[in-house]
Amino acid sequence: MGQVFRLTGRMAEALAAGQKAIELASGPKAHITRASSYYNSGKVYEALGKYPEAIREYQNAKQEVNNPIYDRAILKLQEKGFE
Repeated sequence: MGQVFRLTGRMAEALAAGQKAIELASGPKAHITRASSYYNSGKVYEALGKYPEAIREYQNAKQEVNNPIYDRAILKLQEKGFE
């Protein structure tokens, strides 16, 4: 749901939906849900120009699931000078 909000420009709702998904994630694939939600939140922050927050969310996603997509997202912002 958060991704739909993000793609339609409803950023505050996207962040809220992502946070709710993280809070409610349970079961054997909860880590995947959390990682995806963190990543989508990172995309929202990146779209808003909040790059340190975006990096933090991408790093949170990477802690849940080691995925090269998260590495690339972090590296892209670090190469632009953001930490």
